[in-house]
Amino acid sequence: MSSSSEKIAMEGDDHNTRYVHADGASDVPLNRQISVMLTQQQFEQLYLQPQIKSSAQAQNIKTFGNPTIIGIISFLLSFSPTTVCLMGWHGTTSASTLALMPAYYLLSGIGLALAGVLEWFLGNTLPSVIFSAAITQDATVYGGGLGFYLLFWALYCFIGTAAALRTNVTFVWILFFVACTFTFLSASYLSAAKGLATAAANLQTAGGAVGFVACVGGWWMLLHLALAAGDMPFNVPLGDLSTYWKKRE
Repeated sequence: MSSSSEKIAMEGDDHNTRYVHADGASDVPLNRQISVMLTQQQFEQLYLQPQIKSSAQAQNIKTFGNPTIIGIISFLLSFSPTTVCLMGWHGTTSASTLALMPAYYLLSGIGLALAGVLEWFLGNTLPSVIFSAAITQDATVYGGGLGFYLLFWALYCFIGTAAALRTNVTFVWILFFVACTFTFLSASYLSAAKGLATAAANLQTAGGAVGFVACVGGWWMLLHLALAAGDMPFNVPLGDLSTYWKKRE
């Protein structure tokens, strides 16, 4: 290049990049690779993992897209309508969730399982465990049995909440309130098994309300991931927690 002010345009194909000068002359084709460096906070916000653990993981992340947004969308599009049905909005009841069975199978089932497998492929253990452990409603399990089933789901989600404390506030928010949702629903089914219909109905409504709070955090995270995927010059905060905990030696 003859001077620093000379204009340059780039022409690229699948393998090479050719630099074309303002006078029409071109350089020889050059193999070109672009590396984008992410801070620890940026990586954690995009992949819900505190850090890259190996060079192989870094290579997979550069090669493939971010599956986290698939898991968040699958979770929200099945869990959000479930919570409003449990709260009884617009005359709905828990029986209204039967209309959501296709969403439970396609999104809660296939969508979250796919996101979990892709997170595992990228080496993101925590999101893989969270997404792949998708729950759907089983109509063959009733009363006390389903109550204890949901109770252990609550325990699992509380453990996930503890594991997420090095990621961000929004992710912890989602997992904690999902755990509370399962706790209320477990209590609701156990109450119904004892014939306490009024208490069961109130606990079910409470579970729906707490689940809706979890969905608010989910939609906030989806907004963040969508803006980041679109490379927008601004974004909403998630509340980084990675700097508040000492790294294990």
